[in-house]
Amino acid sequence: MNAPHPASRAKVLLIEDDLVLLQTMGHVLKWNEFDIQLCGDGESGLEAALAWQPDLILLDLVLPGIDGFEVLSKLKSSPATRNIPVVVITGYSGEQSARRAEGLGAAAYLAKPMRAQELVRKVEAWLGRAE
Repeated sequence: MNAPHPASRAKVLLIEDDLVLLQTMGHVLKWNEFDIQLCGDGESGLEAALAWQPDLILLDLVLPGIDGFEVLSKLKSSPATRNIPVVVITGYSGEQSARRAEGLGAAAYLAKPMRAQELVRKVEAWLGRAE
């Protein structure tokens, strides 16, 4: 998938069950001129990815219902979403989780918590918009 033109607003889908973190990350990205969509569980995240076709997905691993690993697997096995980069953002610090996420097709693995500036820099880099 090509990176969006720098003048356009990139679409970022956040799938996170921690409501405070979801809203905080959403506000930070919106403030930095990204279009965002927020989902609090894996099932709604999958539906949003298919319908909205974001430029980037930020995905937590621990989710109610279907977990982030299953969401990632389904995203990467669907022709409609397989080329959307998925960045796993999680509190898991184990190397085993990172390897599993990479094996399923994650573009990157970012540990929580993170500073707002770090999140924005990383999202811009993943979208090819870094200065």
